[in-house]
Amino acid sequence: MKILEGIVCALCGVSITDSNSTKEHLIPNSIGGRKTVSDFICNSCNNIAGQEWDSELAKQLNPWALFFCINRERGEVPSQVFETIESDGRKGKIKLNADGSKERPIPECHDNGNGQVSVSANSIKAAKQMLVGLKRKKYPNIDVDGSLKNAKQETHYPNHIVKLLDGSSIGGEKAGRSIVKSALALAVMSGIDFRICHNACNYLKNENSEQNFGFYYKHDLVKNRPDGLVFHCVAVCGNPKTKQLLGYVEYYGFYRMVICLSDSYSGKEFNHCYAINPILNEELNLDISLSLTNEEILAVYRERFPIDRFKEALDPVISNWLKKKREQELNEAISQAFEDAWINCGAKKDEILTVVQIEKIVGETFFNREK
Repeated sequence: MKILEGIVCALCGVSITDSNSTKEHLIPNSIGGRKTVSDFICNSCNNIAGQEWDSELAKQLNPWALFFCINRERGEVPSQVFETIESDGRKGKIKLNADGSKERPIPECHDNGNGQVSVSANSIKAAKQMLVGLKRKKYPNIDVDGSLKNAKQETHYPNHIVKLLDGSSIGGEKAGRSIVKSALALAVMSGIDFRICHNACNYLKNENSEQNFGFYYKHDLVKNRPDGLVFHCVAVCGNPKTKQLLGYVEYYGFYRMVICLSDSYSGKEFNHCYAINPILNEELNLDISLSLTNEEILAVYRERFPIDRFKEALDPVISNWLKKKREQELNEAISQAFEDAWINCGAKKDEILTVVQIEKIVGETFFNREK
């Protein structure tokens, strides 16, 4: 076993060796991070932090990962069931999947009166299971096979509101430590000895320590913010004049947090940032300005989640994404319509359409009127 000289785990202090060395994601893989840092924490601490801290953060941010259809380096974003609000005020449920598709989480049954029921399900198999259950428990006269023979399969877009989450549902003791760990990891990658990051180490190692981070929306710290873009970033800045070693973490372009790694920094001045578009897996070149007074940093810790400012940050990202999704869905619908029409008229790929085939595509009435 080879011990890497002078390198110890930032969390437990054990010597890093060639057998326990591991790569730690700067931004968790679960939300689309790619870049990793070596010789930061040991394999055991990596596993524990991943299972406890990163998994909690992933759980909190999973609705957005599904909404934006992010692309992980490993694994797939887990599907999740959400509450919906119908146009008439009724509540329901819908399941969002990693590929952007939506489906009912369970079959639905509606009593139409006079002993008649209607069933909606994601598949014939699921519908049959529900009909069999209804026949056994409440409606003995149901003709299961006959009902399935007359079943209609159709695709439609839901017209109800899906409740993802409220803005303040990120953070807490476990997810908060994942956030601080990201900033500390980038500091180590930037050549900083983790031992001088007193505030960060104290928070990560001691369960009863006060948090050293908070949400920040006073002004935009990203000087060249890409308009309406979904992105994650982590940045660290060392300033010996103010004795501050600060971190900044932003998720999805609207969760913005400032971290104080140390308030007694005396090294060289530096500013490093890693940013990525988790949808396209493209790194971004962002300019982060972490110029805050000590009073401003202390105020960050005390301030409650600023929901109004959060919404201001959220709106352009959501609006831009929905616009792109509408364009994408429209193009897919047009492409599918052409493909179906081509098949239905009996034409083969790349062959010239006959008059009869064109009539089948555009409709005989329209064709005759144009003639």
